[in-house]
Amino acid sequence: MKRLIRLRDAPVYLDRDENCFNSEMRSPLIEKLDDQSIAFGKLNLNAWINHYSLRGNP
Repeated sequence: MKRLIRLRDAPVYLDRDENCFNSEMRSPLIEKLDDQSIAFGKLNLNAWINHYSLRGNP
């Protein structure tokens, strides 16, 4: 099972459009892989989903 999700897949994973993802979620969730590649930890994305849903958001 993958532990990291690439930038191109993260908005879909969170069920958000790319603009919303980039403006609201991207910075605090980034994990750099190297100088040119970034990804997002699945555990961090899942934690964001849980936190967001607990606030009563769709």
